[in-house]
Amino acid sequence: MDNEEKTIYYVRDFNENGEIRKVEISNQILEEIEQLNEMKNEINRILGKCEKLVGFFKFSEFLSRRLKEKQEALNFSTRIKLLQDCATRWKSSQNMVESIIINREA
Repeated sequence: MDNEEKTIYYVRDFNENGEIRKVEISNQILEEIEQLNEMKNEINRILGKCEKLVGFFKFSEFLSRRLKEKQEALNFSTRIKLLQDCATRWKSSQNMVESIIINREA
């Protein structure tokens, strides 16, 4: 191991009593945290695009009608609406993405 890998960072964190404490973090852990943060940002970017796409269909009668026609033409067994994300509802982001994936062919 070289010196860079042994570098230790101190960050502030709250313990179970709500008191601030110091936590040692190595370079490897810090890099993993940065990677997770980048993935979170990418997921948020994709969710933003999904929200815009669903919004276009929700506020356009023409697009909604075309989606329904395509679903019927493709013989979808059930008509699945595009679902919007709602910050106060559990799993609404997941349901929104699933509804887009299901309707991808339409």
